[in-house]
Amino acid sequence: MKKSKRDVAKHLIQCLGIGIILSVIGWISTGLNAELLIAPFGASSAILFCLSESLVAKPRNVIGGYFISSAVGVTASNFLGNSTWSISLAVSVSILLMALTNTMHPPAGAIPIVAITSMSGWVFILFPVLSGAIILTLASVFHNKVFQRLLTLRPTEEEELREAPEDKTTKQAALIEPNDN
Repeated sequence: MKKSKRDVAKHLIQCLGIGIILSVIGWISTGLNAELLIAPFGASSAILFCLSESLVAKPRNVIGGYFISSAVGVTASNFLGNSTWSISLAVSVSILLMALTNTMHPPAGAIPIVAITSMSGWVFILFPVLSGAIILTLASVFHNKVFQRLLTLRPTEEEELREAPEDKTTKQAALIEPNDN
């Protein structure tokens, strides 16, 4: 399926935002002489900037999910050591706790692996996890607010003409008679 110019522009703006904020986090890391960029932030960036309406992109989910997973990961690292079973247990417990607290953020499920394999101490929860998650979340909220109007513009007349008449009728009916599921 061919992408419209508007879709291409939207994706370019989203990816530009991702590139800028990850660069800023990297720059802050250098200034603080502390690593704030961790692999799960790449996946979180895709969710926060490109799927911003998703439940897992909500600030509560991102920050809460990272907090829970980092706390579980560091606890497992300190008390159970670096082993396959401690990693498996920590990831499972993290996902369970995120589900029970309605803070599910899938990329955060990888944090126990990072915490245990790097034998991280308690400071890992604050640096890089929470500080990076907060910076990433705030930047995405700002980016999405600034570019929301551009990213959600109505289809152009040309795009509307390309729609099949039955698709347009179905969409209009859905607007008039909302589904009460």
